[in-house]
Amino acid sequence: AIAIATAMLTGNARFMLAKDGLFPLALGLTMLISLLAAKPLIFYVIRTVFAVDNAELAQRLDQAWRHEGYRHALRRYTAIAGVVLLAMVVVDVSGAFTLPIGVALPALNVFQIVVSSALFIGIRTGLRRSMRAYTA
Repeated sequence: AIAIATAMLTGNARFMLAKDGLFPLALGLTMLISLLAAKPLIFYVIRTVFAVDNAELAQRLDQAWRHEGYRHALRRYTAIAGVVLLAMVVVDVSGAFTLPIGVALPALNVFQIVVSSALFIGIRTGLRRSMRAYTA
């Protein structure tokens, strides 16, 4: 809301581009802060998204959580996700204020899609592999 209001008042399109970094900033910080909790955010995301209606998967997740290696993998992937998301913010904001607007808009959108997709696929693949190893 602040970024949109600032862009409307100043007429500066760069603020509109930079505001796209607010969600990755909030999510990245939340991921990193969750490392201080008993279970990192990724554990709850997996539970909510994939195991909410799947009792067998929920049981396998609980079984895997008992292993130190799996807990370490979840924390590692949570840290990776947090750092990558914060790096995306740096790229978004710096690109919004340094690239020409006509280049920044498509380039930053493609950048976000590619990095977010790669992060999701990489973490999903790694977590599946880890879960298989600790629930076999």
